[in-house]
Amino acid sequence: MGLTRTTDATTEPVSRDDLKAHLYIDDNDHDGWLDDTEKAARNYVERFCRRQLVNATWTLTLDSFADPIKVPRPPLGSVTKINYIDTSGSTQTVSTSTYTVITDREPGELVQSYGQTWPTPRAQPEAVTVTYVAGYGSAATHVPEMIRHGIKLLVGNWFEHRESVVVGSVSKQLEQSLTAILWQYRVQDWNW
Repeated sequence: MGLTRTTDATTEPVSRDDLKAHLYIDDNDHDGWLDDTEKAARNYVERFCRRQLVNATWTLTLDSFADPIKVPRPPLGSVTKINYIDTSGSTQTVSTSTYTVITDREPGELVQSYGQTWPTPRAQPEAVTVTYVAGYGSAATHVPEMIRHGIKLLVGNWFEHRESVVVGSVSKQLEQSLTAILWQYRVQDWNW
């Protein structure tokens, strides 16, 4: 099984202006650092929670069909197409009438429609390819506020502590706050 983000989100869940307001920054001296750090924090949150925050396109490859097919990086928005390599070695597209997309489960699922069966793919690795869109929506405001707040906390911590070593006493409050927020959104590990 393989999983690749094929098209990135077009916006970040937290804007530079939101970060500046959170950190009480009035100048533009840190703009580049804030942009880079927000991306790193978003990446951390997405990996920890095993989610896609702002809509992006993903490609999932499987060796064969299953029922259901659990689709990684929720929330599942839509399925663009399902391709498979048939027994003669040709690439085919599965008809949308063959399957049902279930977006209100986490992770989202693809199941055979009533009275339908999955086609028979060639017995080879990555014979099935599912292309889909995952994320809360195309705008930053679609991402749950708690997740966006977690990103702000993480960027704020990295802003205050830019080195990997802190001298003196270290508080655990940020770690507990961030963990408490993110665990609410973490998806079970399905070996993705």
